[in-house]
Amino acid sequence: MKICIVGGVAGGASAAARLRRLCENNQIILFEKDEHISFANCGLPYHISGKIRRKESLILWDKESFYARHNVEVRTFQEVVAIDCEKKELTVFDKSRDGTYQESYDKLILSPGAKNFIPPTAGLKEDQLFSLRNVADMEQIIDFIRVNNVTKALVVGGGPIGLEVGENLVEKGIAVTLVERAPQVMLPLDLEMANILHQELSKKLKLYLSTSVQTVRKIGECSECSDCSDGIKYKIKLSSGEEFECGIIIIAAGVRPEIGLAQKAGLAIGKTGGIIVDEHLRTSDPHIYAVGDAIEVKNFVTQEDNLIPLAGPANRQARIASDNIMMSQNKDIFTHPPTYRQTQGTSIVKVFALRAACTGINERTISKNKKYQYQSIFIHPLSHAGYYPGAEQMTLKILYLRGDGHDDVKILGAQCVGAEGVDKKIDIIAAIMRAGGKVYDFKDMEFCYAPPYNQAKDPINMLGFISDNIRNGLVRFIDPVKAQALANPLYLDVRTEEEVSLGKIPAALNIPLDSLRGRLPQEMPKDRTIVVYCKVGIRAYSACRILMENGYEKLYCLSGGYKTYLQFFPPPLELNSSSVISSENQSVQETFIELDLSGMQCPGPIVKLRAKLDQSANGERLKVIATDPGFARDIRAFCNSTGNTLLSLKQDNNIITAIVEKRMSDASNCATVHCATAPASSKKTIIIFSNDLDKALASFVIANGAKAMGSDVTMFFTFWGLNVLRRRDVSSTTG
Repeated sequence: MKICIVGGVAGGASAAARLRRLCENNQIILFEKDEHISFANCGLPYHISGKIRRKESLILWDKESFYARHNVEVRTFQEVVAIDCEKKELTVFDKSRDGTYQESYDKLILSPGAKNFIPPTAGLKEDQLFSLRNVADMEQIIDFIRVNNVTKALVVGGGPIGLEVGENLVEKGIAVTLVERAPQVMLPLDLEMANILHQELSKKLKLYLSTSVQTVRKIGECSECSDCSDGIKYKIKLSSGEEFECGIIIIAAGVRPEIGLAQKAGLAIGKTGGIIVDEHLRTSDPHIYAVGDAIEVKNFVTQEDNLIPLAGPANRQARIASDNIMMSQNKDIFTHPPTYRQTQGTSIVKVFALRAACTGINERTISKNKKYQYQSIFIHPLSHAGYYPGAEQMTLKILYLRGDGHDDVKILGAQCVGAEGVDKKIDIIAAIMRAGGKVYDFKDMEFCYAPPYNQAKDPINMLGFISDNIRNGLVRFIDPVKAQALANPLYLDVRTEEEVSLGKIPAALNIPLDSLRGRLPQEMPKDRTIVVYCKVGIRAYSACRILMENGYEKLYCLSGGYKTYLQFFPPPLELNSSSVISSENQSVQETFIELDLSGMQCPGPIVKLRAKLDQSANGERLKVIATDPGFARDIRAFCNSTGNTLLSLKQDNNIITAIVEKRMSDASNCATVHCATAPASSKKTIIIFSNDLDKALASFVIANGAKAMGSDVTMFFTFWGLNVLRRRDVSSTTG
């Protein structure tokens, strides 16, 4: 039998190798229109930065070695331009000879892959842009950067390729602007999960979301600036109105199936734009099979037709198509006919210090299909035991069908973002989904544990425990968006006062968990809907159980706590921020009091820091070392709210080092009043740090005196200062 294969890489080369292993006698010819038949295309961005030093490391096979190992005839620089299905004949264009010829086949495998989508942009010409699909593209980008001394780059597209290219250009020392037309990067993630990536990206490059490139104008090497010594430059105008210059434009705005050859041959094309195949990977022509990015596949969860261009599925499809071709020659070669069992879309991407992974479908997809009654759960576990150094926090979201209490609840999808352990958690969930497992099965799973590698309660177990609590009516979870839609909810924050001072949900009532029992029912009305939250949800669940046992019924637990709330409602992104977290004075060289808070989790570091400042004198400086991922944000907020000075803040991997100078006589109560005014100024600001009523009243007296002397007065209350205005007896509030 003579088998021809169109296209190499994951689909074509894998199919050729499998076919040869199954039969030594068949003639196998592989056509590749470019130079390389098998290369690690997912590794291309990392050679641009030099992370992968040798280009040769990315070349898995050349045609000589592939022939020597597999006895497969490989014809590079030869493009199949037509298929005659009746004659079972190919028309091949030989680039080296600039001519065409015909080649017959008995069976044909199509693995043409996908082509880049180029968004319509005024002034953008094909010879002015780059994309990254193969080794030649990579080499062109590297050479262009070197020859033109490129220092600024524009990357269009926030999918995996765009993010990886952007990261590696930054690693190469190039200032990057990344533009994404959608409101988020990484569309397989839900927005609140992508927001974690947005914060990370904004530290390293300029990120524009919900924005497109409006015009491109070449301004280098032309009559306008003939003396330009920095090579080619482009003037970019965005849809938001911003304008900037760059030296290279890389398009990574997604891909489309390469179906031109299949269309000309009359093969059936699906609604999604991919080649239609059956479960055996046969096209509408029984002698032609298709695999990889060009085909339409069934989604494992929804059973709908999708385009899911991933390397893993392409490799498996190649094996299955080859097996079925061999069964057409020898039916007894396999006991069971190989079939492709659909695609889950399991994937992962590296974004600087973070990784983002997912499997199944996301909440946006679910919401479009009204038949799904689903539950979402957020947790924020550590990658391993918190007391062992180097623990990193991750955010894990799972979506599953809400059934009627039986154990047949289907897992719809999962997403995870964090620094370590992300791939492991999503791989476990993907495997359980594939095996038909249910969300309640998670609580009975057994995982390896030691402090450097995991927690005694694995996060997968925790998802099972939470879903089991929901099923048994022990708690009701709600996400921040749905909570806001409730009628006049009362938010109950059960964190400590130190944590609340670093930020909270507006108008939330703060009663620390350990004080909750003693303040019922005076401060907690039973006629209002209460949404309970803490940092990540663990203490909030305990508070919900206390309230339920005391007769509270209108009760929700905010899934994932305040950390999830910040994902749904994140602070504005800062464009062009430094890779250093923040730095007011990085060169401070004086005597410090060292405070090592490694291994402690919030609120521990802030509590210990506050206690140490209480014991310190004005002007003393503390060098604080912490590993809690949220400490960088917390220390900023702490110093802003207490009046202490944050002299420097930097991060080396997961080690955060801050230098704090005490600026107040008592960091726990904080100085009563600070007047940030010069004697000659007519504008005065009074900052109230204390929740002591007498001190607050004194501040108002001073403010009135200054006003009487003709000054404009502003009074600023910190979180602690605002506590003096809070009415304790909430239940008695009327009107």
